[in-house]
Amino acid sequence: MYIRKIKNGIYIRQHPEKPPYSHNSYSSIYNNTISNNGLNGLQNDCANYLTIKNNIFSYNSNYDVYFASGKTLGHDIDYNLYYNSPKFGWSGSTLSNLTDWQSKSNQGTNSLEGNPYFKNAPAGDYSILENSKGRNMGINLSSVGIDKDIKGVSRPQGKIFDIGAFEFDEGESQINNLAAPSNFMLVSGS
Repeated sequence: MYIRKIKNGIYIRQHPEKPPYSHNSYSSIYNNTISNNGLNGLQNDCANYLTIKNNIFSYNSNYDVYFASGKTLGHDIDYNLYYNSPKFGWSGSTLSNLTDWQSKSNQGTNSLEGNPYFKNAPAGDYSILENSKGRNMGINLSSVGIDKDIKGVSRPQGKIFDIGAFEFDEGESQINNLAAPSNFMLVSGS
């Protein structure tokens, strides 16, 4: 799964009319920005063997990541960024910080907490700024076909992938930071 910007969270569940089961999905969730959800950023009620890497989870109302009891087999969850009071659900336990979740789940060794510094989240612009905690902190996913961000910017810009849907665009930053020389004068003709 390579969705990029997620507004209503990712919910992995079974059909409500079927008996409870677990399945081995072997699904991947890469380089998304999962933010401002009314409930959970990601909720897994039935799948095993999920790979979840290089995602930003922020401002989700309940859990950033929730895995139901018994649905914790074979996952690889790492290189994610969590921000704004992250809360985790893991096999029946509620964990209120990344360190406790890492200890309980044995996941997320390279994940971190920190401000993603979105360009303008209230206006829907979740591109990251130069000082984002997700900048240059991801894992290279080119071997699984991830080579561009949501805007088509090549990944990585530099040596290391950024976390989230948007790669920090070095060229855009330089263009936006150009200043006119101190002796510059605009002359209007008529």
